[in-house]
Amino acid sequence: MNGANNRSWERGLAIGAAVLAISLLYAFIRYNILRDVPYSDIPLYIFNKGLALGSTIVIGFAFLLGPLAALRPERFLLHLPLRKSLGLIGFGGAAVHGFISLILLSPAYYAKFYTESGGINTIGQFSLLFGVLALAVFTIVAISSLPSMYERLGEARWKKIQRFGYTGYTLVLLHVVVMGARGWINPDSYSYGFISITLLSALFIVLVFAARSIAYAYRGGRDNGTS
Repeated sequence: MNGANNRSWERGLAIGAAVLAISLLYAFIRYNILRDVPYSDIPLYIFNKGLALGSTIVIGFAFLLGPLAALRPERFLLHLPLRKSLGLIGFGGAAVHGFISLILLSPAYYAKFYTESGGINTIGQFSLLFGVLALAVFTIVAISSLPSMYERLGEARWKKIQRFGYTGYTLVLLHVVVMGARGWINPDSYSYGFISITLLSALFIVLVFAARSIAYAYRGGRDNGTS
């Protein structure tokens, strides 16, 4: 059992590292190469953007495995143990992203969050609120993933808390929509086909929920234990 758990974590870490590397490369090309953001901003500002995208995708992979296992059990059912490692790795990345964002929170990096008088405007407040709430929800789900919690909570209650993660993912969607929606209608945002990190994150989240809805309809509204 421990061997299988270790393999799950090894695969989860490998997937997480690959997703983060691709996300960082995407952020580097979009912001440093195409939009002339100074290279001096790579250590925190660009890294944070890549981390935000990577964490969103890794958490999404954890959610996608259930619907995929329902639709194609012969191919994806054996990968279900990855959900725990991917979910916790994605949560860890999201927590670091939140911490770095607080360090960078200033008009210099997030001018659209501030009023002329220096206060945080409505967009900034709602974006921060949804981000904080999402982290709070994912923290609860992460704690319930501890080995001892399954026995303490019982299967039914444990599953309800785990599915609470979808609420957290919805809050992430609201977070990126509020943060980036105004930029999505700006033609300059689509330079060379590299769309913004917020739009890419939103599209991926919508894809995850669409897959869940399709799997739910495919099962006729029944829970087969994969969701």
